[in-house]
Amino acid sequence: MKIFNIMLNTLVMSSFILASSDKELTKKINEMLKNNNVPGSISQLKDVDIKNLKIGILTLKDKGEIPILVGDDAKTIIVINDGVLTENEKVSAVINSSIQHTMKKNTTSKIEKIESYISKNKDAYLSIKGDINQKKIIYIFSDPNCPYCKKAISKQLSKYLTSYREIRIIPVGVIKEDSLLKASDLIELNKLKLSDKEKIKRIKEIYSNSYYSISKEPSQIIKNNDSMAIDIGVNAVPYEIEGLN
Repeated sequence: MKIFNIMLNTLVMSSFILASSDKELTKKINEMLKNNNVPGSISQLKDVDIKNLKIGILTLKDKGEIPILVGDDAKTIIVINDGVLTENEKVSAVINSSIQHTMKKNTTSKIEKIESYISKNKDAYLSIKGDINQKKIIYIFSDPNCPYCKKAISKQLSKYLTSYREIRIIPVGVIKEDSLLKASDLIELNKLKLSDKEKIKRIKEIYSNSYYSISKEPSQIIKNNDSMAIDIGVNAVPYEIEGLN
C-alpha cells in the first residue's frame, strides 16, 4: 500500500511538473510573438513524439487558428500547412487531428461571419432558390469580370440548383476597374421583382464578355462586400462555402 501511494504521488507530481512546464513555455512563446509584433497567441500545447518539439495552436487576429510545432527552447515556431511526412504513426495521427480541428473551426468561424453579415445586409447578395428537398445553402463570392466566375455561373449554376436549397451569390469587385460597377449592377437586380428564371438570365447577361456596366458609381454595398471578403480571408474568386444549415 505504501509503495502504491509513493507511485501515485510521483505520477501526480510528474503531471504537475509537465503542466507547469507547458504553461511556462506558452508564456515565453507568447512573449516572443509580442516582441516580434505578431498579433496572436499560442495555446493547447501537447506532447508529440518528436524530440524537443510540442504541437500547439497559433491563433492569429482575423486569420483564425493554425497548427504549429513549438521548440521547447521557446525560440522556434514551425507552421504546419498540409501535414508532415513521417513514418511515426503517433506523430502523424496527432498532427492530422490538429489540422482537421483547426480547419473545421476556421471554416465554422468564416460561415458565422458571413451569415451574421448577410442577416444585417439583406441586399448584399442575390438569392436563387434551389431544391427544397436539400438542406444546405451555398455562398458564392463572385466577380463578374473573373473568367472562372463566368464559367461557374454559365456551367455550374444548374448543378447548384439541384444540390442546394438556396444559392446565395455575394458580388465583389476585385478583378478590374469596372468590376465594382458590374457587381453593383448585380445588386440592383434585387430592386426588380424577378422570378428566379428571369434573375438567372439577367445574371448571365452581366457575366457575359459583351456586357457594359449601367451603374455610374460603385455601390457602397459592394464595397462592404469586398471588405467582408477580405476580413474572412477570401483570396481568390469564385470562393464557395457551404452554410451551417
